[in-house]
Amino acid sequence: METAVLFDEMEPVIGQLEKVSLIGYVSTVDKSNAEEEETITSELIERLLGKWERVQGIQDDCIYMMWAWDNRIEGTDKEDMFIGFRVSDDSKAPDDMVKKTLPKGGYAVYSMNPAEIEPETWDKMYKQLFSKESGLEESAPFMLQRHVSEEQVDIYIPVKEAEEKPE
Repeated sequence: METAVLFDEMEPVIGQLEKVSLIGYVSTVDKSNAEEEETITSELIERLLGKWERVQGIQDDCIYMMWAWDNRIEGTDKEDMFIGFRVSDDSKAPDDMVKKTLPKGGYAVYSMNPAEIEPETWDKMYKQLFSKESGLEESAPFMLQRHVSEEQVDIYIPVKEAEEKPE
């Protein structure tokens, strides 16, 4: 089955997500260099899994990955990538780790098999989600992935109702 067909049939679930606290590691990655991104991702996951016993209040067995582009260097594809665990709100990050808190808000959630995600999937997803017909717009400059298993990843994209633009 082709990814494009699978994606075209996929509709996100739109809903509210409560505040989410995460503890893990952050690195800057160049999204235009897939090999570098894969290497950094593997290194961060290995580092994270080696420290799981030091993280208090872990809420589930999932690994969370977040890409934030609010500080993207102008003219580059560099973004911050975070890899970590979901934790209770009162958990403290160990010295060499960081804590991130995602706000309560509206999210579009796609569930898919990570093996079926191809580079063009992201463009199609965002174009469909934020088309004029959808009535939605991006509410924050990040995307969160919750890796449930080798066969399932849930992708959370912050959304809000689109505001009317004056002509």
